[in-house]
Amino acid sequence: MRSYAEMFTMRKLNEASIMKMMLCMVFLSLALGSSASCEEGWEIGRLRITPKLALLADYSDNIYLVEDEEEDDIYIIVSPEISFDVAVAPRNYFSLKYSGFFLNFDTAENFDENHHIGELSWHTETAKGSTLTAGASIDDNSIQPFSVDEVAKKYQLYRGFADVLLMAGSMIEIGAGYERLSRRFDEDRFESDDYDRNRYDISLLYKKSEKFPLLLEYRFVQQDNQDLDRAFDTDYDTHTIFIGSRWRPTAKLSGALRVGYIRSDFEDDSIDDFDGVAADIDITYSITEITKFELVVARDVEPVTRTLRETGSYYVLSSAGIVLTHQKWERIITELSYLYRHKAFEGGPLDRTDRYHDAGLKLRYLLKDWVSFSIGYNYRSNSSDLTTVEYTENMAEAGILFEF
Repeated sequence: MRSYAEMFTMRKLNEASIMKMMLCMVFLSLALGSSASCEEGWEIGRLRITPKLALLADYSDNIYLVEDEEEDDIYIIVSPEISFDVAVAPRNYFSLKYSGFFLNFDTAENFDENHHIGELSWHTETAKGSTLTAGASIDDNSIQPFSVDEVAKKYQLYRGFADVLLMAGSMIEIGAGYERLSRRFDEDRFESDDYDRNRYDISLLYKKSEKFPLLLEYRFVQQDNQDLDRAFDTDYDTHTIFIGSRWRPTAKLSGALRVGYIRSDFEDDSIDDFDGVAADIDITYSITEITKFELVVARDVEPVTRTLRETGSYYVLSSAGIVLTHQKWERIITELSYLYRHKAFEGGPLDRTDRYHDAGLKLRYLLKDWVSFSIGYNYRSNSSDLTTVEYTENMAEAGILFEF
């Protein structure tokens, strides 16, 4: 499936609107350039402004992600981004961020081509390193059509979050986090995919070993689905216990490694409860000064989205991905990536498994510190027990990025 968050899709703009947006971003950058500058963005007193702009041309040989009667298309992506950081005091600041993605398809007219993300957050840190971060965001997004006769399914994803990290001495960190997700579709016929999701995390990090600090974590997820036209209740609670390590960012290593046990209990007795191995791994490691390796692994229980052609009451997601970044020459960056996702759908009349492969190659040339060119190729496929959702897709991209 093509996610609009991945695709950067938006409502169609005419050429004049696109040019105005580009000129506004450039003029803003030139104007700010007369102020005191920093490594990223510009500082004006206690205010830091960081604008970015991406102009991309993409080609897909299968825009509707189908197995037969594939249709190709070319589309232009204009993606502005800007953030405002206001310092109240040292290590105490507010952030306001906006990202927009605007597409202009050559032939396809039934894609929703507007995508906006806005976030407001507050971060504070004590002299001893304890931190508090809280905020909220809204993602105005949609799910793509899978044929010329379908329409895009528009929705809003509302998010609220808070994370606390307490330094209990030099060896112990105590963490607590909360996240609230609410998805709401615009049209009533799609609202069976609406949901509310609460997630709670409690963690303890023992840092006696610098190489492998011991992490213990408990996670509770409460999933409330909108079961309008289903014969049974698909709400569930998930309990997960992790053990592993977590590293604060350094020149060599950052991220977290969590493995453990997961159990999901469903409200409806007709749906079998699930238990098994859990994983939540996100690690970045610098092999050398010019080579960086990123690893992402996950195993979790997720709700189905029928507007994405998913079936059943839930699916077990097992995924693993790697990104290898290499910068042998000063201005040329090479990025290789691969992601595998295994979705086992259960709790319905038809159990099925989808196997997704996503491989990509991207080359980026740094013309200046603030402007670069990129070209890339991406291959995606889904091999499924349900043949109607199988597909392969080849994508090519070329663009220019401004990071002021």
